Amino acid sequence: MPRVKIGLTQAAFGAVLIVQLFFLVNGPALFPSYWQSQGWDTWLPIYLTLTFGAMAFSAFVAGPRGAFARGSPFGDPFGFLPLFAVLFVTGFLVAFALFQFPPFRMELNIPRGDAVPTALFTVFVVAFAEELLFRWVVLQTIAPLMGDLAAIGVSSAAWAFFHFAAYGELPLTVFFVFLIGLALGAVFLMSRKFGGIGLPWGIHAGWNLGVAGILSVAGG
Repeated sequence: MPRVKIGLTQAAFGAVLIVQLFFLVNGPALFPSYWQSQGWDTWLPIYLTLTFGAMAFSAFVAGPRGAFARGSPFGDPFGFLPLFAVLFVTGFLVAFALFQFPPFRMELNIPRGDAVPTALFTVFVVAFAEELLFRWVVLQTIAPLMGDLAAIGVSSAAWAFFHFAAYGELPLTVFFVFLIGLALGAVFLMSRKFGGIGLPWGIHAGWNLGVAGILSVAGG
């Protein structure tokens, strides 16, 4: 029986996927108030689908032997893993610190005292799945067809539309999400060759935790 080699990237993908599956199975029992308030019965299967889809794209289309392997802009979505980790942590801390300031804060519907599930969901489910799909897959897929600037705009518009179900009654919030998408797309294109999705993932996760006010709900 041939030996299967599992690299760091595959292990990291698997770990994040296990976290998502764990929440899908155990979330309602472990964090009932958070689960009900956020409507995760609807949203988490969507995020799992996004993650599975992006991983399948990676394995069968953009992988080393995939259809677009030669001259492809794809490859390891984590980049060089140690540097990816540094970029992730740096982006996370900077974004988290920035959005603790009142001018940047946004009030979200998060029950007090549920800081742990909030943090886990936003880092390993929300931010991960959205960056993997909308930046690493969508942006890189369309960039060769229309150029980097146009691709950033289209991928950001797709990301904003994805948030329309949650913020459709708040058009300014949807527009703000679009603007953040432009920034994340630009950051991704500047750092992808040496950090994969590390930097945009870190900024995205830190931004989500910052605007959610993790420090305030932790002691509720």
